[in-house]
Amino acid sequence: MFRWSAAVLCAAVAVGVASSLSRGWHIEWPAIVSIGGAVTGIFAIRCYLLLRRERARLLRRHVATIEAMQQLVDDMARLSAADMSIYLAAHQGANDDVAFCTGGGSPNHHVLVQMADLGLASPVKMENLGAPPHQLVLARYALTETGRAALGNLLEAVSKRRRFFAGL
Repeated sequence: MFRWSAAVLCAAVAVGVASSLSRGWHIEWPAIVSIGGAVTGIFAIRCYLLLRRERARLLRRHVATIEAMQQLVDDMARLSAADMSIYLAAHQGANDDVAFCTGGGSPNHHVLVQMADLGLASPVKMENLGAPPHQLVLARYALTETGRAALGNLLEAVSKRRRFFAGL
């Protein structure tokens, strides 16, 4: 911010000097510097307020992401061992194109929706099978690059949370 403020001051002084010279006036340095200082002060205050607002927005976003990740860990820790096995297999498998298929509304689907909200997975296909009232929604998700990179750490956190829930 200081570099930009210095640049604004220099630009304001240059404009003042150029304006004076183009009109054939005598350069009034005190007036030009004081006007340049006022313009720079206004610029610096506006930048400070904008930066403060942006920092607050980023902090709120960071806190919301941490809370969403904690909720994801908690919900994954409550999954059955069978449901957890698909995430373990995805982590240990060599295939990068892992697709998770689950029924809509299941606990596994809820976890995959949370992962999609966090950018760890992306929905690939949603299908309606059957006819109402016995209709089943089949949801297919794939891990994103971020999801593949984070899956190991996520499973470690889930393992610790499962132990906590079990009282160990």
